[in-house]
Amino acid sequence: MHLLGRTFDGFARATARQSAGFALTASWLELPELERAVLHGDALFDGRVDLALVVSDWLPALIERGAVRDLSGHLPPDHPGGWSPSMWQLQTRGSRVYGLPYHDGPMMLLYRPDLFADAGERAGFAARFGYPLAPPVTWDQFLDVARWFTRPGLHGTVLAGLPDGHNDVYDFLLQLWSRGGDLSSPSGPAAVSGLEFLRRLHAENLVDPASLEWDSVASGERFAAGGAAMMVNWSGYAAMCAPGSVACAPVPGGVSLNIYWVLVVAAGCSSPERAYEYLRHVATPEMDVITSLEGANGVRLSTWRDPRVRALSPCYAVMEEVHRTVVSPPPVTAWPAVSEMLSAAIAGAVRGRSEPGEALLAAAAEIERVLGPTTARVTPGRRRRPGKASS
Repeated sequence: MHLLGRTFDGFARATARQSAGFALTASWLELPELERAVLHGDALFDGRVDLALVVSDWLPALIERGAVRDLSGHLPPDHPGGWSPSMWQLQTRGSRVYGLPYHDGPMMLLYRPDLFADAGERAGFAARFGYPLAPPVTWDQFLDVARWFTRPGLHGTVLAGLPDGHNDVYDFLLQLWSRGGDLSSPSGPAAVSGLEFLRRLHAENLVDPASLEWDSVASGERFAAGGAAMMVNWSGYAAMCAPGSVACAPVPGGVSLNIYWVLVVAAGCSSPERAYEYLRHVATPEMDVITSLEGANGVRLSTWRDPRVRALSPCYAVMEEVHRTVVSPPPVTAWPAVSEMLSAAIAGAVRGRSEPGEALLAAAAEIERVLGPTTARVTPGRRRRPGKASS
């Protein structure tokens, strides 16, 4: 069997250990190349690929194309109870299931506990802002903390500003949803307020100007190197940091983003029964622990609670809590195109080329043109409706 996936050491190491006895080979591609192969090419149809590791954003298009097989009847015996319900929502259509959850690390607040525990920092912050220094729970507090810690050699926070339709859009969606908005009104007050907040972080130099060209990995590396006091990013990046140098908490505003990686069986798979057997094997509790031990993030509840896994990263201690309030992008086939439109609007606004309201209004018109006036009214499913956030 042949597996196709994204270049990431954690994926490569984990699947190598998990494939003993399955004669599995793997090819790893950078994200844009993988997207072209599975979304726009014939990789999942022509028999070259049996299994693929794909991001949940792509599932609506893959399902519509008939590029992935229904796994109903071939699922693990404890499906779905061994996982958080949020780990099955995006690949399930009625009674049909099109992917096995493999890797997930929802967005969290990552922060430096040494800075937040320092007596001098705590006294100075309280004197300036009138309340105790602590991991922020609102975006107003996030701004205060970022302003306090921004100084020569240190920024308050870090962003992944590369306009690639991924983390720049995800940061915007967190702002949108935590302000009570959704994508049925991508140029409404909540959207404009959220984009103005992101622009303010850049305008006040609370982030490194170079972050405009960083993807999520680069921003995670910058944080791990000590370049910022905190960041909102994928929780898996906590594993990049030295032991004891990072702590994790829920995202300010009360909502997190959930986008995860799933194993799918290609429509052109030459040995589907063998592929189904491999998926059930990988889904066992011990194999899922191996996913985490090798540098990716396992997805089972038992994995998140396992002492071996909790010793790897502080993110696992709050993983279940965060998953109770996760939201995902809407399951529409045109989402990749929509995210590119939003990315262009975000890039224009944070770089000062356009005003947030104007940029989002233009993006909303493009989104409606692509999705249509009815289907454009898309609202993602969520575990609960968060309260309206400030800022």
